[in-house]
Amino acid sequence: MTKNLYQDTASNTMTGPNIEANILDQAGMKMRIVQKNWKGAESFRDLNEALQFNQKIWHLFQIDVYKNTNDLPKDIRQNLLSISIFIKKLTLQIMAGSDVDKLTTLIQINESLASGLRCRPENSNKTEHVSI
Repeated sequence: MTKNLYQDTASNTMTGPNIEANILDQAGMKMRIVQKNWKGAESFRDLNEALQFNQKIWHLFQIDVYKNTNDLPKDIRQNLLSISIFIKKLTLQIMAGSDVDKLTTLIQINESLASGLRCRPENSNKTEHVSI
């Protein structure tokens, strides 16, 4: 019951950047678990699921960068696009070779961006509450 109350409260009060940070953390956690429990071909399904989850997140970032309503400065949008392209290439390399050590790079990128999103000052008149 306490967990549901917490989830209800969180879903009503989390802002866009905090939601994005939490999702990036979830993707990082999925990849870290795969990396920690790697058993070769036996773990390939878990690896694929974790990578696809991360790819979906970054694909959504790419879409958001192109929106006319995106109020991020142009240089930040360009940097996010470059990072997302790098992530896509690295993800395909990992999928092709099952080199789980390369997951560390993806995890670190997600953690860095999540940290930055949490430190981002909220624009009080543009705060958007999103239900998760």
